[in-house]
Amino acid sequence: MKRVLISALSLALLSVGLTATASAATEAQKLTAILNGLAHLDYVQCKTAGSVMGSWGTSQCGGGESDAFTGAALFALLTQKAKWPANLATQYATDVTNGVNYLLANASVSTVSTNNSSQNICPGGSGTCKAIYWNITNGEEVYVTGFVAAALDTYGVMQGVGSVATTSGPLAGLTWTQIAQGITNAYAAAQCTSGFCIGGWRYSLPSDNDGDMSTTQWGALASGYNESAGATTPAFVKTNLTTWLGNDIATGAACYQPGCGYGPTNSENGAWLVSAAWAGDANQSAATGTLNTQWQATVSNTYFGNFGHPYAMWSTYKGLEATIGLKDTSHITNLLTKCGAPNNLPGSGVCNWWEDYNEYLINGYLPTYPVPTTTDGAGNTYWAGYSYWPDPLSTAVFSSIIGASALPSTITQTPPTTVPAVGRWGLVALGILLVTFAAMKLRKPQTT
Repeated sequence: MKRVLISALSLALLSVGLTATASAATEAQKLTAILNGLAHLDYVQCKTAGSVMGSWGTSQCGGGESDAFTGAALFALLTQKAKWPANLATQYATDVTNGVNYLLANASVSTVSTNNSSQNICPGGSGTCKAIYWNITNGEEVYVTGFVAAALDTYGVMQGVGSVATTSGPLAGLTWTQIAQGITNAYAAAQCTSGFCIGGWRYSLPSDNDGDMSTTQWGALASGYNESAGATTPAFVKTNLTTWLGNDIATGAACYQPGCGYGPTNSENGAWLVSAAWAGDANQSAATGTLNTQWQATVSNTYFGNFGHPYAMWSTYKGLEATIGLKDTSHITNLLTKCGAPNNLPGSGVCNWWEDYNEYLINGYLPTYPVPTTTDGAGNTYWAGYSYWPDPLSTAVFSSIIGASALPSTITQTPPTTVPAVGRWGLVALGILLVTFAAMKLRKPQTT
């Protein structure tokens, strides 16, 4: 899950041969790509009885990051359920059940009451309450639990949030709403409440006192998904987050931390947008303007990447889907691929930022930037990712992007009607920043 300067990146092309004149991604190609991704996720799930049965990880029945990968894979399967082939519906439903059971059995639970400013974070504003979170082994509970929350809340809503989720294990007897509330309690307890990081999150749950933009998005996302399942969030959590968002974008673009010691990147501006959407901040022009300016960044842009980088593309997708929506054609106009050129319209008929992503993931971008095909043992093509965001995480998030996986209304905002503009001097300043950071040979290590 750690983010580093990107080098080689291997993803899979879920399409036919790549040419410079290929048609933009059709609806049939999109469906084929999604179905290949889901079939691959089914193929690599651990189906052997034991403690990791139902999980996805860096290896089929083990390896690292199983909780996060399982959450991402479940989210892809659940949000694309309407596309399940009839002959595989029972099999995929079993995959989902086993994956959910794995997560429920591997939750961590602790008792919390206040944040670092001694504000009570429990429903009702007093006493103690459960904090629920996942994967304490690598110290990145904020990320991991964010993936898990999206999957379990989506599943819980389908099952009925008032129904009991499980009768055994650490969450025995809890309803889906109670589990969602426990996750929110963990994030509320861990939010930074003072100093430069006020309103942000870092890595650890249920306590921490630091923040960066890449981790902060998971606090907003998880809390928003939890609200869709019936959980409540203390009002001061959003108030503090709004402070963080204002401080972080004060330099004119969202950065890793306030003051912009490094950044701005596409992933950080996407993270800022989805966090701002949940917090109710309607002033999104700076982040969308930065994304438009830097939109054509590819894997060769390393830390400033976009296309071909699972983390950057997923973060950006969530941010734009939450704010301007998948149909917007006004805010991101600096498109990369030939989508939208004469006789090269996508299946939707309109090329915009989302169809630009789809075109890249399915057909690549000219022979210079192909998306190489990787095939599993069952003949399914998939995206292999890279060292810190490998398959099945990469396959899960790219399938979700092409499949237009929707965020809940508890996170999204009505798309803005005004088109953001970046002034001449704003572009000059941004260009200086990019040149400066590109020239840096060393920077403070960071992770995702």
